[in-house]
Amino acid sequence: MKRPIVFILLFLIYGILAGQHLYRVLGVVLFMLITFAAAVVISKVYKIEGVKLLIIAALAGFILGCNSLDYSNKEIDALADSNIKPYMNCTVIRTDKRYDGYSKYTVRLNFLKAGDRVYKDKIKLYLYSASDIEPGDVVEIKTGIKHGRDMKSMREYKEKYYMLSRHIEYKISGYAYKTGYEKSLNTYMYKLRTSIADVYDNVLPSKESGLLKAIILGDRLELDEEIYELFRNAGIVHIIAVSGLHISIFAAILMILLGKFSKRFADILLLIILFLYAIFTGCSPSVVRAVIMMYVFIIGDMLGRDYDVISSCAFAAILLLVYSPCYIYDMGFQYSFTAVFIIGMTADLLRKYNISSGYLGTFIVSVAVAFGVKPITLYYFGYINFIDFAVNIIVICFMGILVLFGGICGIAGLVSLRASIFAAGLPYIILKGTEYLSELSLKAPIAHIETHIYGITVLIVYTALTFAYMYLMKNKKSVVRDK
Repeated sequence: MKRPIVFILLFLIYGILAGQHLYRVLGVVLFMLITFAAAVVISKVYKIEGVKLLIIAALAGFILGCNSLDYSNKEIDALADSNIKPYMNCTVIRTDKRYDGYSKYTVRLNFLKAGDRVYKDKIKLYLYSASDIEPGDVVEIKTGIKHGRDMKSMREYKEKYYMLSRHIEYKISGYAYKTGYEKSLNTYMYKLRTSIADVYDNVLPSKESGLLKAIILGDRLELDEEIYELFRNAGIVHIIAVSGLHISIFAAILMILLGKFSKRFADILLLIILFLYAIFTGCSPSVVRAVIMMYVFIIGDMLGRDYDVISSCAFAAILLLVYSPCYIYDMGFQYSFTAVFIIGMTADLLRKYNISSGYLGTFIVSVAVAFGVKPITLYYFGYINFIDFAVNIIVICFMGILVLFGGICGIAGLVSLRASIFAAGLPYIILKGTEYLSELSLKAPIAHIETHIYGITVLIVYTALTFAYMYLMKNKKSVVRDK
C-alpha cells in the first residue's frame, strides 16, 4: 500500500472521535463493526496485508479518545465543583494573554493541599492574576478551582477550555505570591525571547515591533488587533503565526550557514537548533508539525531514504494526536495539517500530469492551498476571500528576506542597537508594504464575502476532495509528451 501511514492516521482519528462520542456499549459495538468492515474493504481495494495494523490504530485511537474525557484525579475534579479553596503551589509555564490590569497565564500544578490531603498530579491550569509574574516563577495561591464553563467572571471574554489526554485544564483566579524560581530550558528560552523582543521594541514602531515578534519569536501578546484583523481578512494571517513556512525558511538559512561543515555534523547541529527553536517559539502545533517533518527529512536523508511530504505530515499528526487527542479540535492544528496535505496532493498531481514548470507549479500549489483551507476559514470566521492567493504569492516571495533580516535585527540588537537599527530597515519596509497590499486587496468586491458553513459541510467537502484526488491519481490517461 502506498503511504500506509496515511490510512493509519485516518483510523487513529476515527478511533479518537469514536472514543469521545461512542463510549457506551452500543457505540462500542458499532465502532468495532465499522472498523473491521472499513479495514477489510481497504485491504481488498488496495490489496494490502496491513489490516491488523489499521484495526490496532483505530483501537488505540478509541482508548486515547476515552482517556481524553477522563480526569487525572476524580477527587481534584470534585474540588472544582465545591466551595473549598485549597492551597496550591504552581510553576508558571507561559503568558497567554494580557488584559487591562491583569494577565492570563498557563501554570503547572506542583502540589495542592486541601485539608489533610495533598495531591501531586501535574495538572495544567489557567491563572488570571494582576501579579507581576513570568514563566519560571514558582507561585503560591489560595483560591477556588473552577471548570472553564463555571468561571463567571470570565464570561465576557468567552474563554474556552480544552481537555487534554488523561487530564483536564481548569481555571483559577486570584493573587499569586512568588516564592521561588524554577530554572529550566523553557525559562532560559523565555529570557532570550524577552531580550530580543525588547530589541524590536527599541528599534521599530509598536505596530511593526508586534508583527516582528509574532513572526520571529512566536510572541503575539502585543500584536495590534487591527493588524491581525487586516491580515486575517486579506488571507495572510498565517504569516504572523510561526509555522512550516517560517521553519522551512529558518532551516534553509541554517543549511547555508552550516554548508562549510561536514554534512553529518551540519545535519546533527541543525536537528539540535530546530529543537531549541521549537521551544523558543512556544511549541505550537504548527511549529511542532513543521519541526517533526524537518526531522523526518533530515534523518531520512542521513539514512539515504526518499522524502515524502504527505507521509511525513501524517507521521507528525499521529505523534501530536497520541500526545493530546484533543488537538484534533485545535484550529491551528487543522489549518496547518490541511495546508500541508493539500501541498503534497497537488505536488503528486503535478508530477503525474507532467507539469514541470516551476512558476506554473508554484502558482497552482498556491491557488490549491488558498482555496483548500477555505472551508476551515468559513467554519471558524464566516467569510471568504477569492483573491487572497495573489496576495499570498507576493508576500511569500519576501518572507525569506523578512525572516533573515528580522532574525539578524534581533540578534544584533543584543550586542549593538545601532547595528540592529540598520538591519531593521528591510523588515520595516516589507511589513509596511504587506500592510498596504492587504488594505489594497480588500478594496476588491470579491475580497471579503461573509457567509458560513457547518462542520458536517467541511467534512463532506474534504471527503469529496480526497476522492477526487484518488480518482485523478488512478486515472491512466496521464498527459505524457512524446519524445
